Formats: sequence, structure tokens, C-alpha cells
Amino acid sequence: MMKRTISFILVLVMCLCLCACDEGNNTEINSDEIAEEKHNPFVIDGVYLSVASCADPSRYNLTIDEYFDRNPHLNEELDNNDDVTIFVFASLHSLESGEENLILPPKEYKSMIPGYVLPLTLRIGEDFIYNTSYEVNDNDDKISKFWKDYKSGTNLDDDYVLYEGSGDSQKIVGMFYIKYYDYKKAVEEDKEITLVWGEYEATITGSKIVEKRCTEEISQDLKRRGLI
Repeated sequence: MMKRTISFILVLVMCLCLCACDEGNNTEINSDEIAEEKHNPFVIDGVYLSVASCADPSRYNLTIDEYFDRNPHLNEELDNNDDVTIFVFASLHSLESGEENLILPPKEYKSMIPGYVLPLTLRIGEDFIYNTSYEVNDNDDKISKFWKDYKSGTNLDDDYVLYEGSGDSQKIVGMFYIKYYDYKKAVEEDKEITLVWGEYEATITGSKIVEKRCTEEISQDLKRRGLI
């Protein structure tokens, strides 16, 4: 009877050890999955709301304060259906040695500009989808003059290759008009915001959106962060 009891205990101990091993293997798999997510070469550097949209006070020989004093409507409360202007800055980084080279997604020609645009899409949660309107508003380089390192369809060489192990990167920028209601939901509920560029996707949360008064202030913040 004692031998049977001891045998039963030994079998039970072995079963518990096997279960522990299985749990350990699952942990390793989950760690690999997390590491793979962090290895995404496409990252969002910053998301900004510009209260003055794409307006540049210096074009009118005004300071930022003077411009807002002359345009008091910019300080008024917005309705849910009003549009707000969002700028999204992102970078595509080359992979490590031994991995693949990265090809830039092709630009698209738009006759309405006329010229080339970056085919960027912005998703807010699972409900709202917007396309970029950056190049349409960048006539005379009135926006891009602030951050020439960040390219759009008009000045990006899409034949450029990010070779593995080069440590090279390509910076891009998109501008989106989105509904104020969608913006509020994104911030208040900390919704996921996803930028899509061809096969590349990068995600940030709504609470990370930074509000600035105009493109010049956005540029100042990018400089402060060492991004331009």
C-alpha cells in the first residue's frame, strides 16, 4: 500500500513538472512575439494638432500672438462637425545586417495638384479613416519650409532603398483634416491612431497628440526634440 502511494505521488510530481515546462515554453513564445512587435522599422515620431491649420503667421509679417489676436475665431469652441488639422511625422528605419532591404512605397500622381503625393492613410480606432491632403496645401512650400527633413510626395525619391545594416532612415509627413468629434474621441478614449504607408504601419495613442497653435510652433517642438 505504501509503495502504491509513493508511486502515485511521483507520477503527480512528474505531471506538475511537465505543466510547468509547457508554461515556460508559452512565456518564451510570448516574449518573441513582443520582440517582433518592437522590431517594426516604421515609427511615428509625433502627432500634432495645428489650431491655425496650415497658416504661417510669418508670411504676413506677424508674430504668432499677433496672428491670433487678429483671428479671434481661432480661439472659439469648435462644433463636432468642424475640421481640425493633424500633422503626422514618421520615420522608416533600415533593418539590421542580415535582414532585408526596405523599398519605399511608390508615390501617386494627382492631376488636381498637379503633382505627386504620398498615399498615406490615418486610422482612428476602428471607426474613422482619413487620407492625406498635405501636398494640396503645401503650395510655395509654405508648410515644408519648416521641416525639410520630413518628405512628402513632391520631394521624396521613392526609388531610394534603405539597405540592411546601413543605419539609414527616411522621414515623411502627412497632413489630415479630421472631424473635431473624431479628434475628441481619440484623445478622451486614448484610441489607437495608425498611420499606413504602403505595407508599413505605425501606431500611437490619442493621448500623445500635441496641440500647437501653428506650423511654426510645431517646428519649434520638433527642433526641441532633436527631430529636425
